[in-house]
Amino acid sequence: MAANNDRCRVCGGTAQYLWESALLDLAAVRYFECDVCGYVQTEYPYWLERAYSEAINVSDTGIMSRNLANSKIVLATLLSFGKLDGQVVDYAGGYGILVRLLRDQGIDALWSDRYSPNLLARGFEYDKGGATLLTAFEAFEHFVNPAEELDNMLTISPNILLSTELIRGSTPAQDKWWYYGKEHGQHIGFFRMQTLEYLAQKHGKQLTSNGHSCHLISDIPVNSFGWRGLLKVKKHLPSLLKVTIKVKNLAGSPDHVKTNPITTQFNSNIAWKQKMKRILVTGGAGFLGSHLCERLLNEGNEVICVDNFFTGRKKNIANIASNPYFEIIRHDVTFPLYVEVDQIYNLACPASPVHYQHDPVQTTKTSVHGAINMLGLAKRLNARILQASTSEVYGDPEIHPQPESYWGKVNPIGIRSCYDEGKRCAETLFFDYHRQHQLDIKVVRIFNTYGPRMHPNDGRVVSNFIVQALKGEKITIYGEGLQTRSFCYVDDLIEALLRMMNTPAGFTGPINIGNPEEFTMLELAEKIIALTGSSSQLFFCPLPSDDPKQRQPDITLAKKELDWQPSVNLENGLQRTIAYFQKLLSEK
Repeated sequence: MAANNDRCRVCGGTAQYLWESALLDLAAVRYFECDVCGYVQTEYPYWLERAYSEAINVSDTGIMSRNLANSKIVLATLLSFGKLDGQVVDYAGGYGILVRLLRDQGIDALWSDRYSPNLLARGFEYDKGGATLLTAFEAFEHFVNPAEELDNMLTISPNILLSTELIRGSTPAQDKWWYYGKEHGQHIGFFRMQTLEYLAQKHGKQLTSNGHSCHLISDIPVNSFGWRGLLKVKKHLPSLLKVTIKVKNLAGSPDHVKTNPITTQFNSNIAWKQKMKRILVTGGAGFLGSHLCERLLNEGNEVICVDNFFTGRKKNIANIASNPYFEIIRHDVTFPLYVEVDQIYNLACPASPVHYQHDPVQTTKTSVHGAINMLGLAKRLNARILQASTSEVYGDPEIHPQPESYWGKVNPIGIRSCYDEGKRCAETLFFDYHRQHQLDIKVVRIFNTYGPRMHPNDGRVVSNFIVQALKGEKITIYGEGLQTRSFCYVDDLIEALLRMMNTPAGFTGPINIGNPEEFTMLELAEKIIALTGSSSQLFFCPLPSDDPKQRQPDITLAKKELDWQPSVNLENGLQRTIAYFQKLLSEK
């Protein structure tokens, strides 16, 4: 088969070069990342025959305990289906360990594997026919063509239970993630949640995931909360199964187990055993908020999205609106809110000049009154709260790049002051609540961020340039276009927010979150024109009042305390953002 390294082996999208890394004793194997589904892949794996010369390699320590854990995951899934009498096919069955363990539990399990000898499950090979569930544990990262393998699996069963470690947030560096498996060379593809979502949507399936390593692509509707809860208490499942089988035998009917009160009660009353957080996101339907809500849900949390929909849009959260653990409340944070939550992300406030200058008094009230109301809620609940502050607290900086210790140079009476000073006052309130009431606070200062779901009319430079370029309109440059900005892709930003929220209680920030790579407005415009293939010309306008001449974060503290730095470069991020706006404009 000919190598085609610039195409994603999952969705066929463009695979952008990431880096070269040593693998086995190969000095330089190239890695690529898809700009559509986020899949990370090696170049075509010509070394696999050598990598599999020994079936059990050094990373297989614990193979028996892993199969024992996997057998309980299968039980949890069959219980969620209400089909303990269903047939299971282990697609990458290996030596037959999992099949033997399942059959010992009374499950009708069959073995299938094109590459490994069947040592422990002889006589129980899969031949043909439809199965209730197909399992593919620790298999997808090995597949040369995952999409084709999934097609083959779905001819055996419409329900696929798989395990593979997900990339969450930024792509880990070559030496920062054990799952690359460089010592054995067998792992050649790495998934994100969006990759699995693509595969599920392609086949019209439901995706259920525990957010990191265990995933279910199925036809059968599954209560995701109940399924994840069963995974957390899976060590108790064999004893539960024994009771269930006894009830089934007493009933004398295999259908009885589907309404077995023991399994029903167990499946619906395990909430107390699951450490699911209830998290409030204000501004949750906005650009950043919608991405944050989606990420929190994917990690197994219950999310309350609060938004007054001034700049937030229902379309941003349409893909998660039907999730049973997602709740939408139309509310203005300048008024008190009474809910019960464990954590609060306070993102509510219009963030672009065209929006925050529309009603400057309300903008200040949103920052100040909103902070007071959310801090009061956190104080009542003893909940941790994160404030999404901004690089605008530095104003037009005299220090470059800007460290957190810099106090800023801000005009307190200018047209931008409603936002700049409102955010500065909110920070004051957060630290006063921390000092006076010992409130558990986190403060991040967000620099320019871009990506899908930006509002097309928000007046921010990335969305402005892209929309103008796609429409063939003149691209508006203020001043001479020599002022600089640093642009952080939204996925990197969300990863940093989650890391900050989960730092130890003593660390409050403030902490800069942004991409330190600096570009002039002219450089940005030229890059967008090139990526869109636009014929747009540049149009120069007077520089707005108080517009900062330069903005670049010093992220030394973020690297140290969060072990974080952005991984998506500007060109890759712009390509994803341009694709979003192309689709958005085509729908109008």
